[in-house]
Amino acid sequence: MTVALGLGAAVAWAIVNLWLVTVSRRVDIAVTTLAVLASSTVVTLPLALAFEGVPVAGAWSHAPAAAAAGLLELAGFGFYILAIRRGTLAVVAPLVGLEGGIAALVAIAGGEQVGAAVVVGIVLAVVGTSLSCAERGERRASGAGWAILAGGVFGLMFVMYGLTDPLEPFTAVTIGRFCALVVLVPIVLRRPAVTLPRADLWRLSAIGAVDAVAFGAFVAAVDRGPVSVASVCGAQFATISVVLSVIFLRERPARVQIAGIVLTLTGTTLLAAATG
Repeated sequence: MTVALGLGAAVAWAIVNLWLVTVSRRVDIAVTTLAVLASSTVVTLPLALAFEGVPVAGAWSHAPAAAAAGLLELAGFGFYILAIRRGTLAVVAPLVGLEGGIAALVAIAGGEQVGAAVVVGIVLAVVGTSLSCAERGERRASGAGWAILAGGVFGLMFVMYGLTDPLEPFTAVTIGRFCALVVLVPIVLRRPAVTLPRADLWRLSAIGAVDAVAFGAFVAAVDRGPVSVASVCGAQFATISVVLSVIFLRERPARVQIAGIVLTLTGTTLLAAATG
């Protein structure tokens, strides 16, 4: 179940990233972030109340972990947008996609016990993510520094969400998003007025809604299995983005990308067999 939920989150995040690249390059970074997080919170809050109810008294002690995860997401999201504004997705995606490997290493360094098959699966999945997003002949490093920073912050965010149990998934995400909005709204209000076309507002709202579902699936994954496994599976959004580009954009992956996809599928299969 951990692998299935993690991969479900990865599919949703791949869709989010395909939509976000074009919109974020023409809309103010703070406004983009605010629109996505606000629409996401509008989705997660009623779902949390309807399906999970009010957390029991003991669960609230884990709210600080969810709040920290939300603030890390806010920072990582900003770094990611800066990266894709400055560089190409071919450079940025594999660097951000290594967030899963970073989270896995943090979890293992913290004492999380995993078997040899899981370690091999993690290595194959992380390497496959990088290879599958590589673009033959791409040499531009613009945005790489921001992408690495975003990947590191997102990796820490994954770890923090792994500490939110016994909070339910949508409740944990809602707490995180709310705390991020508390910090972000005053920043946006102090900026000069920005005109946001209605079409872009709807696109950003849709991105936020899909992102909310992705985070709910991810938090459910880390609640049910090792953070190292859930985080690497969730980070496969980069690989899935390549697959979606082949299907919908008729792009032809280079041989190194095909090798990366095969490695990723092999690593995911090992993870599923070891934790299923």
